[in-house]
Amino acid sequence: MKELLTYGLIAAGGFLLYRRFMQQPESDSAVQPGPGADSPPAATPPAAQPRTVALVTMELLKAAAADPARAAAAGNHKMTADQWNWYRAEATGIPQAFDLFPPDDRGYLMTATEYHERRRQANLAGVAA
Repeated sequence: MKELLTYGLIAAGGFLLYRRFMQQPESDSAVQPGPGADSPPAATPPAAQPRTVALVTMELLKAAAADPARAAAAGNHKMTADQWNWYRAEATGIPQAFDLFPPDDRGYLMTATEYHERRRQANLAGVAA
């Protein structure tokens, strides 16, 4: 009897999991029509247009970190100064170890444009390193 109860509970749990996660959702056809169901259907709304999201790739980040003229290509993508330094080092082959973050805030997030502005303020704008 104990085994029968155990197997019954396992089967019931499996059935509930199946209904919850595996079964197809019911279609909207089961919804009862409201008042005025005899009127012609409303115009179908246009299909949703896919949103375009700027793809920020590693190559784009390297280029944005290495060249101020290409910094705008990274858009509003923000990283720390250490991260921008790493991408610049990857692009140029020259290690970067400049503290371009605000005092006491090493985790400050900045755009590539702001990164280059901070390099300029630290007199590093024309420096390859």
